[in-house]
Order: sequence, then structure tokens, then C-alpha cells
Amino acid sequence: MIIEKFKSHLKTKYLYWLSFLLPALIFASYFIYRNQEILTVDLGQQYIDFLSFYKNNLFSNPLNLVYTLSSGLGNSFIGTWAYYLTSPFNLLLFLFSNSHLPEAILLIISLKVGSIGLSSFYYFQKFFTGDNKIFALAASLAFSLSGFVISYNLNLMWLDSLILLPLLLDSIDKLFVPKKHYFYLIGITFYSGSPTFILVL
Repeated sequence: MIIEKFKSHLKTKYLYWLSFLLPALIFASYFIYRNQEILTVDLGQQYIDFLSFYKNNLFSNPLNLVYTLSSGLGNSFIGTWAYYLTSPFNLLLFLFSNSHLPEAILLIISLKVGSIGLSSFYYFQKFFTGDNKIFALAASLAFSLSGFVISYNLNLMWLDSLILLPLLLDSIDKLFVPKKHYFYLIGITFYSGSPTFILVL
């Protein structure tokens, strides 16, 4: 019974799975081939320290994410935390030891790239029917591995905006659907209020 349901699910949703897995695996395989040389430029000099600080303090001393004494006489950490560390993907850091943070970061970025493919396929497939949905898959793959992603993937906090962008476009489209106006207006407000989304725009 469960196996039959799983087969039925794969038969109807396999393009969704492919839209996530293809870009994630393509991206990850490049860095695996390069011996996981992912800690370069700002990611290796700045973001890695923020992510390590986040991992070491979120559950043990969460007030450090509000105000920290680690620099000078101390300063607010709220702005840094909001900009760099609020992505839910960062919770995956807790599955890895501090010595394996580079692997954790590679996994996080790969999952974000896959999620960009998934959310864009969700939006693009609405414009195709039947077997033509393969074109939506191709478009989502192109979007998830676009020049922006390739150029700025090491600024991993920006990738969340590209995950949300197709959902924002979908919400704008649905503003014109009767009885759904207010729900999607709230969605647009939430998405466009994201600091990284505003930065990308």
C-alpha cells in the first residue's frame, strides 16, 4: 500500500523532484570535484566566523545574538544576525561539528540552489500543460544556475531571495484571483520585506 502510494507520488511529482535535485547535484558536484574549495573571498574570511558564532551561541547563549561583548566594549548583534544568519537553512549547521563547517556550508548552499530550482519550477509549470512541463523544468534549471547564482553563491544569505522570488511573482499573479486578494497581499508584504530581497532588487 505504502509502496504503491510512493510510486504514484513519483509518477506525478517526479518533475518537482528533478527541479530540486538537478541544480543541487550539479552545483555540489562542481565543488566536490574542486576538493570542496568553498571557503574563498568573503565566505572564508567573514561569513564563516558569523556562522560559527551562530552555531556556538544559538542554543547555549542566545543573548549573544542580541548583544555581544566579543568586540571592544560590546555592541548590538541584531543587525548582523538579521542580515547574515536568519535563514532557516542555517539550522543544518547543528548537524555538523565545528571542524566540518565547510561541508555544512557546501550542503546549505547546494540545498538553497536546489530550492531555487524547485520554487521556480512551481511557478513556471503553471504556464505549461502535459508533456510541455519539461520546458518548465529546463527554465527552472536555467534560473537556479543563472549568472547571479554562479557569481554570488558564496554570499549565501542572498540566495534565499531567489527562492522567494518565484513565490512573490505567483502571489502577484493571484492578486487578480477573486477572494484571494488579501491573503496574497500579505504574502507580497512578507516577501518584499525581506532585507536580502530588497538588496537583490
